[in-house]
Amino acid sequence: MLTNLKILHKSALAFSSLTFLLVGLYKLKYFGLEYDETLFINGALGDIDGETFISFKIKNLVIFCYPYIGAIKSWIYMPIFKAFGVSIISVRLPMLLLGSVNLWLSYRVAEKYFNKKIALATLLILSVDLTFLSLQRFDKGPSCIELFFKLLILTWVVKPQKHWLRHGLTILILMLLGTYNKFNFIWFTNALFGVYALQQLPRITPILLKFDFKKLVQTTFFRYCLGYLLFAFLFLSVLKGLIIDGQASTLTLPFLEERLIFCLKETKYLLLQNSIFKVFGWSIAGVPSSTIMNIAILGVIMINFYLYAKGCIRFTSPHTKGLLLLFLIFIQYVITPAATHVWHSFMMYPMVTIIIISSFYQIGQYFGTYIPLITITAIMLGWNIYTTILFNNNINNKECVSEIFIPEINQVLDYIAKDNNRLVISTDWGVHPQLLVLDNKRNKFSEPYRLMMFPTELKKWWTKYELFFHTNKPVVIVQPISTDIAKRTRFGYNSTMEEKKTEDFIHYLEQKGVKIWPTKLIKNPCGDRLFQIYEARVPKDK
Repeated sequence: MLTNLKILHKSALAFSSLTFLLVGLYKLKYFGLEYDETLFINGALGDIDGETFISFKIKNLVIFCYPYIGAIKSWIYMPIFKAFGVSIISVRLPMLLLGSVNLWLSYRVAEKYFNKKIALATLLILSVDLTFLSLQRFDKGPSCIELFFKLLILTWVVKPQKHWLRHGLTILILMLLGTYNKFNFIWFTNALFGVYALQQLPRITPILLKFDFKKLVQTTFFRYCLGYLLFAFLFLSVLKGLIIDGQASTLTLPFLEERLIFCLKETKYLLLQNSIFKVFGWSIAGVPSSTIMNIAILGVIMINFYLYAKGCIRFTSPHTKGLLLLFLIFIQYVITPAATHVWHSFMMYPMVTIIIISSFYQIGQYFGTYIPLITITAIMLGWNIYTTILFNNNINNKECVSEIFIPEINQVLDYIAKDNNRLVISTDWGVHPQLLVLDNKRNKFSEPYRLMMFPTELKKWWTKYELFFHTNKPVVIVQPISTDIAKRTRFGYNSTMEEKKTEDFIHYLEQKGVKIWPTKLIKNPCGDRLFQIYEARVPKDK
């Protein structure tokens, strides 16, 4: 019987991993690369244009791609791009493979802290979870490496009887790497230490009340406190050195009320898988599904209240640890005003899924049945399969309302790839890293529109690139036009201001004697304008 159970779990793990990879490979190349998943490319290629997403570097080594995003992904991709070049496949496939590792690690976390039944349910549900898949294969955020470090820490964190120093240092290093990868990883590290501190209070409180500092110093709790203070000091030092605004806000009651409502709604969308549909400008969160999800979330809360009231779950139990971890992350999500996207709420994965499953498992154990566990697993699995099929069969076909992840970006790349040794200018920060997907040894890329407010810097730019405008090959100017879509999908979008940036830059070039003419207008199947391509050159008679 035991052998059969082992075979069942191994088969389920293999089947789920294969399903995750096959679903991830489907339409992998169809969706155009999006700027968030390409922001590391310039760093991985050694800062070839000297402009894009390089916040700090030492000589030729990029250290920060963005003030709060480290260059770990750039370092990982250096040998990948050297071996296979830059393409949609070479950008996305490594993250999809790492995502399958994260699926296995999620299973291990659930198995380690809970049991094999909860782990198996977690594995099946996450293998077809659209949010879990999409935010890793597209790595918008970035989220995949962030999740990897989080799961590594969770699998490593144990109550060490021996070698506490080795465990502590390993956890400290992983925390530093995760936070360096992206600074909002600090939510997880704070929450993890908060869980540990809260669960140690019953043991530590008597020592503190007796003022027995000698005994306190000898506890693992004291050592971990020192370790986390060191981690916090290093993090704050880097934050101060990079002069980064922590994006804090006054914690007024109206602010907290507004953020709480927003974050609860986004958490609901996360569980409905609607967050990914929203990224593509589409929503499946109608009144029926939202109402059902509201009832389900309320049901989970009531189940937990009931179980704790009956004393079925201990304060030191794995379920409590997971619940506290989820709650402490959510609190930080609420008080961070800049956290407005799905990759921010994704920080609650995979604990949000595991806790829901564990809640139904615990109530089933109380009544001596597995029916609640089987029921919730079947419902979540069925919904995830439905939304995954719906997404892959209809997105970008049913409604053309998104200006990101669009296949039409490939038409821009094909246009530029027709020639080489040309200057290619983009008039929007988002599209510039997408253009770097090309073989960048062939053309020179620049995005000078940002310099319009800095005349001295703009003059330096013109001095550097003026010769390109006097060659036989015209300069290519790519203007992303998302205004047709953005006016319908973004609240308060100022289309006039966005288009004026390009107009001002073109006017500046014309003052320098440059002749500019449109060559190609790219639209989506719904007729929305996406890209206007110009060519420019100083006439030979000037």
